[in-house]
Amino acid sequence: MIFLSSVKYFRHKVKKFFSGLLYSLRGKMRAISFHYSPEMVKKTDVHDLPFPVAWEKVADGKPLLIDIGSGHGEVLWFLSNKFYCVGFEIKSRFYRFTFAKLSKKLSAVLYKGDAYKMIPHLFKEKTIQRITVLFPDPWHKKRHQKRRPLTTEWMKSVKKFLKDDGDIIIATDWQDYADFIAIQVDKVSDEYDVSIGEYIPEKFGLPETHYYKKWVRQHRSFTYFHLKKK
Repeated sequence: MIFLSSVKYFRHKVKKFFSGLLYSLRGKMRAISFHYSPEMVKKTDVHDLPFPVAWEKVADGKPLLIDIGSGHGEVLWFLSNKFYCVGFEIKSRFYRFTFAKLSKKLSAVLYKGDAYKMIPHLFKEKTIQRITVLFPDPWHKKRHQKRRPLTTEWMKSVKKFLKDDGDIIIATDWQDYADFIAIQVDKVSDEYDVSIGEYIPEKFGLPETHYYKKWVRQHRSFTYFHLKKK
């Protein structure tokens, strides 16, 4: 029984490895024939984009901003005049609402997908100016905490995609999650200049999002983590 379980586990790992390899190769093949235009990049499903995307062909000289968990799209809308904004949202209802909201914003695109998995495929090294992660799901139940993506490993892995002066801004209203993130960022202090404090959107030139306003009305406190690439 143990032997059969081991074989099944090995087969699953092999299948997963080759599926991932094929997925990556297909994306790289699409890079050969993809016809770039702001409209095409905007309407293409995230899994049908070339790997990596030549964002410079549509960004019109603007720096890249990646917004993880875009929700109602306030960051994408507000900053699209300054940045070429690429947002990711996994919840269907938020994605549909915000995608429609941004339909005429050529400097802001939104994709339905997991940003943590897609960033290594879609972006070249040293191309991202800023990553924002505002009020992510805290996965507050103890049995779900292993799903928290803002780990030391992620912070280290994403660093190579940031420009030399690139940064990451994280904000949360959940104290337990703030404590968790604080432990993670402490382990990357040799790779980032880290600052932690009370989150106020204006401090970073960011808009007051739907959830920020909601939590303000409930008198919650907010913590930011600012990681500046060294």
